[in-house]
Amino acid sequence: MTLVGRILLALAALGALSAAVLALVGIASGGPAGVADWWRALGLPVFAGLFALLAVQPQRGLTLWLLLIANKAALAIVGATLGEAGLDLLVVDGILAVLLVVALLLTRGWRTAAPRATA
Repeated sequence: MTLVGRILLALAALGALSAAVLALVGIASGGPAGVADWWRALGLPVFAGLFALLAVQPQRGLTLWLLLIANKAALAIVGATLGEAGLDLLVVDGILAVLLVVALLLTRGWRTAAPRATA
């Protein structure tokens, strides 16, 4: 089950990285770039890295899990309040919030890994 959770996290990382690349392509195409465009281009790689960190060491950061889940759930709620304009936010971040909860449960991310012995 842990492997399935790690795969879900790896897919989340790849999805965030892909969205960041698309945002950069959009900015580079010469269209007007607003704050949200730059946030996607520069913030999504951070999320990709955080998802990847959890995929590699899922039992090393319950606080990180909780922060990511809270962020994605909050964005989904905001998307729901925006109606049609927030549909993408509701769907994408809502799915990510659920995916993160499932991955947390599958990897038992709430458990703290035993400290590694140093030589």
